[in-house]
Amino acid sequence: MKNQAYFIILAAFLFFSCGDVAEEERWLGPQEVAATKNVLVEDFTGQRCVNCPDATATIAELQERISSRYGAGHVVAVAIHGGSMAISDEYPMGLATAEGDAMHTALGIDAWPAGVVDRRGGVCRYSEWTSRVVSRMTVIPAVEIACEATTDGTQINVTVFVSLSASANPSLERRLTVWLTESGITALQFMPDGSRNTSYVHNHVFRASMTETEGRMLTISSVGGTEVVKLSLPVKDTWNVANMAAVAFVTDEAGVEQVVEKEIL
Repeated sequence: MKNQAYFIILAAFLFFSCGDVAEEERWLGPQEVAATKNVLVEDFTGQRCVNCPDATATIAELQERISSRYGAGHVVAVAIHGGSMAISDEYPMGLATAEGDAMHTALGIDAWPAGVVDRRGGVCRYSEWTSRVVSRMTVIPAVEIACEATTDGTQINVTVFVSLSASANPSLERRLTVWLTESGITALQFMPDGSRNTSYVHNHVFRASMTETEGRMLTISSVGGTEVVKLSLPVKDTWNVANMAAVAFVTDEAGVEQVVEKEIL
């Protein structure tokens, strides 16, 4: 079954990489990994991309499998529509934003579907997402994030609490990014068989960033210390806030240190 061994990939890799290890000391069977960190999957996609529904299905299956074994929230996905395969949100059924287009351009993405896992290892095909997610899940996070997200109907308010864990290097430059996503959007999608599905349901779609493109610089500099960031953004008429969430993640120069997703209440 597709991706059926997602939780033994690391152990298998170690087994096949240890040719110099004595046979009696080698890995002898499946070893389940511990989920110590949440992982961000940026899914670069478009409504005209016929293979993108397959990538979406891969994410859904990965989230379901990991959630059933470790609990929800370990795989945070964001579908970023942009590029030549996307439809602008200037049109009634379009999901691509100017911010999403800019992200595609910055990464030089010109083939879809494509993705980035925890902003490490560069852009990759969706067939690589499972192994990359499992690898990142086992990392001890350098930061901890808590998030509150509320709305009064006209404004979305998000408060993020970031603290450095014992494994953190306090001297690293860190930035906080907060995105808004929406699920349950019924809109056009070109399908693998070439058909056009106007009843396709799009999930975790990038709607807007609440922080600067490069993220908000954090000033926290001591292990155990906490920094609080408060953000607000007006609600757009095209958004269904009841189906929206805030995605908050902290990056250093190497990639994503931790990410959380919080439903907007």
